[in-house]
Amino acid sequence: MNTLTLWLTAFLPLMTMQAVAANPEPGDVAALATLCTEGARTGAAPGKIEAACTSAIDAKVYQPGQVALLYLGRANVYDFMGEQPKALADYNKAIELAPNLAAIYYNRGVYFAVQNNFDAAVKDYDAALRIDPNLIPALYNRARINGARGNFADALIDYSRAIEHQPGEPLLRMERGLLYVRQGDFQRALQDEDEAIRLAPKLAKAHLYRGIALGKLGNSDAMVEETKIAIGLDPSLAKQVKVNQDNRSAKPPP
Repeated sequence: MNTLTLWLTAFLPLMTMQAVAANPEPGDVAALATLCTEGARTGAAPGKIEAACTSAIDAKVYQPGQVALLYLGRANVYDFMGEQPKALADYNKAIELAPNLAAIYYNRGVYFAVQNNFDAAVKDYDAALRIDPNLIPALYNRARINGARGNFADALIDYSRAIEHQPGEPLLRMERGLLYVRQGDFQRALQDEDEAIRLAPKLAKAHLYRGIALGKLGNSDAMVEETKIAIGLDPSLAKQVKVNQDNRSAKPPP
């Protein structure tokens, strides 16, 4: 759901599309553009994608909105390759060329979030959502940031909007359920985690959060059982559970 290629792919009709060629001819600009915008989804080598993007941009045969997608494709590859300054420059150029394309703001927002620049990330998610109010990944990412910051009301609005448009996505239910836990609304948390587990029975954290809600509602046996299920599905959660238990059992200083 939260992939860098998802919303780039959604705008591919702007380009002249054909099957993705692993090694397009240098003069085949359409094939180079396709490799640039589709290559990450098909598993092409990052270096080849970057070269294809550069060649397609340098060909100067596309309209500004199309060239913006090429810059976006190259920005995502630069980011993946760890060349963050080049990535940011390309995101900015893409926005300059196509300031009304929500996908670019979304992807730059992801870039800023990975850099822990959450203020800039939220601003880009805001911009993306002004253009496309139903851009689910932007709603999801903004909700997670707001939830982590304690802005529960804003986060709840975004989660609920996203669920309204994509009710079958278990991650949205799971994350909103956790938000309800943090708000102390354990019954609604339980309802969301139940639905998340119905949609994705092996979603380990949904079992963990369901257990927390059940424990807060007084059903400690069910909490223990759900915690066991969660750890069985994802053993790495055992460390998180231990930290939570240690925090609960820690005595206040004298």
